[in-house]
Amino acid sequence: MRRPREITIGLDTSLAAVGALGLAVLSALIGSGCGNLRVRESEVESTLPTKIVPIVIGESDRAAVRRFLGEPWLHSDFWRFDLFRMTDRGTAVAVMIVPVWVDSDTVNGYVLVSYDERGKVSGRGAGVVEGDNIAGRSFVASAGSSSALISAGDVTFAVDALEQTPSVYVSTRRRDEFLEQSRRSDSQCLLVLGCVSSLCETGIAVDGGPPRALPGTYTGYPTSDGTGTEIRRQLWLAPIALVPGAHRIVVVPPKMATLEAATELRCAPGDVLFAAIDVRRADGMRWKMPLEGEIRISKGMPESLQERPFVIWRDGAWLVPAEPGR
Repeated sequence: MRRPREITIGLDTSLAAVGALGLAVLSALIGSGCGNLRVRESEVESTLPTKIVPIVIGESDRAAVRRFLGEPWLHSDFWRFDLFRMTDRGTAVAVMIVPVWVDSDTVNGYVLVSYDERGKVSGRGAGVVEGDNIAGRSFVASAGSSSALISAGDVTFAVDALEQTPSVYVSTRRRDEFLEQSRRSDSQCLLVLGCVSSLCETGIAVDGGPPRALPGTYTGYPTSDGTGTEIRRQLWLAPIALVPGAHRIVVVPPKMATLEAATELRCAPGDVLFAAIDVRRADGMRWKMPLEGEIRISKGMPESLQERPFVIWRDGAWLVPAEPGR
């Protein structure tokens, strides 16, 4: 699917803009002693709220939304959503009596719009995330600055606070509709993965192939408006499409851990199978963290996974078809 163009606002991002502040900035830095002096604020935070005002739930349609916001950054007619992204930079200078380094953060503003069966807007949401910066990525989750959880109807867009990985997932209702449709396939079967525990910093390998990330837990703040105080953790499910036949599934541990967990399964066209993955810390201290775990395969959805939303897109890749049946 063609990747739509990105909406960009306020693109004064060059470091030359910092130098242009000249003696006035230097004087302010020296006067401030130590710390960070913000020399350019992003425009995303101030302009984003006005972007969704014209979008009326139950009245506006997709064509009207795109007239307001332009072409979406990510979209799907089948999953009935548009995701728009607006990018800018905020620049600060860190000082200890004199300027030490320039810290330029990418600031991404997102607008998520969902649609009902008639094509009318069923929900909308917006949020801001500070991404990578030229001074290095921060690994500390801070309220409102490094995570987002934006919901609109049955669709949610998330940026994890720790990994900064963007994901889109849908409600259990849309999940179950898709799984029922998958049972009519005559060319593939589907394996739905879910973590029983929150310890899922692992990957999954199928038939000896390269490990793929296992979306286990979202960690971050519910909103990105700077008022969040409570970290939220969201477990979810992720699908893997398989060709009919026999397969071997292996859980791949993180680099600094050891783990042996594998299973074998066989599926027929249209089968939907579930893999409940349970990973635990084992007793003992070694130079690598010892883990133990198991994979339980079933034809019915385990009770422990029933309330989990369903990841459909993660970090630039669709985990399910964006437009099934086309």
